[in-house]
Amino acid sequence: MRGKLVLAAVGISICWASQREPTLDASSLIELHGSYERMVRELRLSGAEAAALEQAIDVLVGDAARDLIASRELKYQSLGPKDRRLEAEILAPLDGLAYRELLSAAAATKVDEMNVVLAQLAAEEATAASDRRMLASIEVLDACYWMSVDTGASWIDLTIRNASDRRLHELFLDCRLVEQDGRAVLQSGGCRVAFEPALAPGESRSARTHLSWRTQPRASLAVEAWAIQAYGADGSLLWDMPSRLDPRWVGRVADLRSRVDDLDESLRSLGVSPPAAH
Repeated sequence: MRGKLVLAAVGISICWASQREPTLDASSLIELHGSYERMVRELRLSGAEAAALEQAIDVLVGDAARDLIASRELKYQSLGPKDRRLEAEILAPLDGLAYRELLSAAAATKVDEMNVVLAQLAAEEATAASDRRMLASIEVLDACYWMSVDTGASWIDLTIRNASDRRLHELFLDCRLVEQDGRAVLQSGGCRVAFEPALAPGESRSARTHLSWRTQPRASLAVEAWAIQAYGADGSLLWDMPSRLDPRWVGRVADLRSRVDDLDESLRSLGVSPPAAH
């Protein structure tokens, strides 16, 4: 009778083990890949579910795992014992997790990131009008376009007055070369100027920015320029606003809104409703 009870207990244990949900083996990248494929197969995950699983893994360890391999500039098989230990530490958050646990952990990470970005966005939106006012107080008093006959190099000499209340170490400006009658814009783009020592409040100074423009100077041309970014000591960004000339520079507010959209999409793909903006 006792033997039958033991066999019955073993049978129950085997039955339970066979029904247990598969988990990831994150002892190495190779084992992780194999257990990922087993999980997809045994749970019969759909394409969308498998994609969510892969995304969850990437959220939790993707950057760190990629950085490990890239930093060694070697193929994965060439990692040494020290790197293998580091690999195990990086992958540890995944080890033993089941499908729903993985998605929940990844979603929690993304929700935390979303809350941080939403807070940053609210702060930037609150100061956007002030940023524009401060940048408008940086006046371009004069701007002249030049080109070397010998080398073809071009540049703009600017005279800038700092009517703000901060010392300015560097400026990034929208610059464009126009016909004085305003009917044609010949060149446009970003211009950078640096001040050493810093441009003090109330001070005016000349600065030069080099360009890649190839338009020959002539009397009918004029330069228009205005500040869109101002930097203080140690490269700290003081104020910024979107460029009117370069669609690639949208400013911090638009950049943060884009990050919110990306995080929103990521959370929805993990089956989570994103947190609402404050």
